Amino acid sequence: MSFTRRIENRPVALVLALLVVILGCFVALAARAATTGEEPQDPPKQHYVVLFDKGPEYVATREPTEQLGFAEHARYVHGLHAEGVVPLAGPLFEDDQLSRISGVLYFVHATGLDEARAVAMKEPLVQRKVLSISSIRVFLEGVGTLDR
Repeated sequence: MSFTRRIENRPVALVLALLVVILGCFVALAARAATTGEEPQDPPKQHYVVLFDKGPEYVATREPTEQLGFAEHARYVHGLHAEGVVPLAGPLFEDDQLSRISGVLYFVHATGLDEARAVAMKEPLVQRKVLSISSIRVFLEGVGTLDR
């Protein structure tokens, strides 16, 4: 009778042993990640080119630094640059004398188009309608680098 009982309990014992092995594997992987300092990987970042045009509230007779919201714009873009989000930004001109601004360009380092769009939408000059977003495009570095 005891031999039969051992045979009947064998599948239960095998399942329990398998569960212990699987649990042990998870514990070992977690311990390895904790000791090696492995962190979950963030999605890779890409560069986006954001082009801004003059908006309806842009006043052509004012200097760029006198436009409504310029001080907030300067703090915003310098903060993004310090964080590495905007490695390069600046005004665009229609002439070699740099007398007629046609817009602004940002290179944005982001994980996706939505993140790049959010950076552009928070631009103080966009919120005040001094600038408007013309386009946002993925930029693939062919020559040179935008890394800091």
